[in-house]
Order: sequence, then C-alpha cells, then structure tokens
Amino acid sequence: VLFNSFYFILYYDYLFFSEIRKNSWYLLIQMGYQPGIMFFAKFFALMYSVLLTYSVGFAVTVILTFLLKYTFIIAYLPSLYLVGLADLFLITILSMTFSLYAKTVINGRYWTFLAAVLIFTLKLSLGQYRIIANRVSMQNLSNLIDLQLSFYWPVALVMIAACGLICLLRSRNLAKYYNLPADSDIMPANAQLAEIDFKT
Repeated sequence: VLFNSFYFILYYDYLFFSEIRKNSWYLLIQMGYQPGIMFFAKFFALMYSVLLTYSVGFAVTVILTFLLKYTFIIAYLPSLYLVGLADLFLITILSMTFSLYAKTVINGRYWTFLAAVLIFTLKLSLGQYRIIANRVSMQNLSNLIDLQLSFYWPVALVMIAACGLICLLRSRNLAKYYNLPADSDIMPANAQLAEIDFKT
C-alpha cells in the first residue's frame, strides 16, 4: 500500500481524473463518446493495473520468503492478500474521487496522501488493525468479515460504492462543462451561428 501510494502521488496527473480539468474529454464527447463509458473504461483499467501489479508483487514476495527460508505460514496468506488488495482498491477509488474536486495537481497529490492516512485511521478506529496484527486470527479468513470484531468491511464497501457513484456523476458533469445548452440565453436573439460538423 505504501509503494502504491507513492506511485499514485508520483503519476497522479496520468492515473486519475485531472485530465478532465484540462478539458481532454470535451472533444471525445463531441465526437459521440459517452462520458459514463469513458469513466468505466478508465476505472476498470486502473483497477486492473492495480490488481495485476499487486498480485505480481505479492507472488514475488512469497517466493522470496520461501527461498530465503523465513517463517512461512500458508494459512495466513489468503487473508493477507485480500487485506492488501482491499486497501489498494479503496485508496484508488478515494483518489479518483478526490481528483475530481482538486483544482491543481499538487492539491490532488495531497488528497491522495490523505486517502492513505484515512484508510489507516479507519482501520485503527474500527478495530481492523487489531485483527490484521494478530497472526493467529488472520489464519481464519472469516475473522476479517466478522462484524463482532470489526465494522471495517461494511464501511469500506459503502465508501467504495459511494465514491464510484460520485465519480460517475461528477466526471460526466465536469467533462461536459464547456457545453452550451441549445436554448442558451447567452446568445443575442438576432445572432447567427455558423456550425460545422463536430465529428471533424
């Protein structure tokens, strides 16, 4: 999570929705692309890259642990993998959401760092960190989602769903920011408007 947070901060300008503020989506929308589809394409591409990077890194770490003959607890690995993956998905969707409200790249990077701090704070306050720090409880996958031990997973799922909805609506609105409605009062009544084919 730490290395991915640094990666998100470093490449914030390319990974998240700061491109909408540069009006990069406007021409695509004028050419007929749907902003909702563009949002989902970017969202799933980023989530896929996070999943792939994390999975490869996790596998390499497990192999190195095995080869270097460190203490190796197989039952601990599925829980560890899921916890790390959930953290990355949460920080990714939070960073995407914040990028739609941050007006500069520097502010967006600060918000990305804040997302990582927020996740850590949530884990501490909701008791999830206590479960993760216990190697015995982590060997049982059901302990992660036991609501008597921690409410972290329901809160995280609600946050992911809410951020996804906010991203979808906000990105659609921001992407069409420069569109003038057909019945705009900005043009005088006697004005003539020359219109060319927007697809060219």
